[in-house]
Order: sequence, then C-alpha cells, then structure tokens
Amino acid sequence: MTSQKKLRVFMLMFALSVVGIATLSSCSKTQSHQKVVLEIPAQTMWFDTGLDVTNKTIQIKYESGTWSNDGAESHFCDGEGFIPEGKDFRDVIPKLLVTNAPLGALVGRTNGEPFFVGNTYEDRPGEGRLRLSINERPDSFDDNAGSVRISVSVLD
Repeated sequence: MTSQKKLRVFMLMFALSVVGIATLSSCSKTQSHQKVVLEIPAQTMWFDTGLDVTNKTIQIKYESGTWSNDGAESHFCDGEGFIPEGKDFRDVIPKLLVTNAPLGALVGRTNGEPFFVGNTYEDRPGEGRLRLSINERPDSFDDNAGSVRISVSVLD
C-alpha cells in the first residue's frame, strides 16, 4: 500500500471515530432538572424557596405533612386546603392571600400576582424568586401550626 493510500485510510478512520464519538456523546446527554425538597412552615408568610423561576417551567408536588390556619384539629389539611363550615367564611375569603383558593391551601407568588398551587402545579409562574405560603389572612399567621413538605423541580 502506498503512503498516499495509507494516509487516506488513516484520515477516513480518524473521521469515522470522531463521528462515532460525537454521536455517542449526543445520545448520552440527558436533560438535567434542578429539584429541591422544602419544608414550608405554616407560620411563615411567603417562604423564600431560593429559586429564581424567571422564564422557567416549574413543577411543584406535595410530598407529606399537614398544616392549619389556626391550630384547630379539624383544620389540619394538605396543600389542597379546606372550605370551613361557618357563616363567617364569606368574610374571610376577600382577606386571604389568594382569594380564589381554599383556606389553608398551598399558594405561591413571584413578582406578579399570587396563585393557587395545591398539591400539584406545573406552569410558568412569572418572573422572580418563587415564594410559597399557606393561604391565610396576612394578619393571622401567628396561630398557624404544622408544615408541608413539597418538591420543586425546574423543568427548563
């Protein structure tokens, strides 16, 4: 075999190996998601998760725990909250952090309007840091009890 043929064979083998390595590395890439597990205390209004979710889709999932807006045994709930029995509930609704979510529900906010999270949430919540809270009147956090554990995944 002439030296020119050897050079061509060598270059062909080199090119094929580079293509093979590039193909393998592109196939082995997996999309990594940032995931944190947090304990959200009922006595903290707008707990800072430390996550900047600007232009990102997030997924929030309830993991465990219960909390209450007043410590009463019958008011402990998960992230879905509850609809209390009683005539004065209509007076409470307009005073909640998120007026279109149940009392005691997990709610969130960024720099924009607050929103209902519940036990599952997947969306783009807006710009800024993600903050989470029990849905309660802003002046009533001192008698709250319990906490919920949630996971937050940043999907993109």
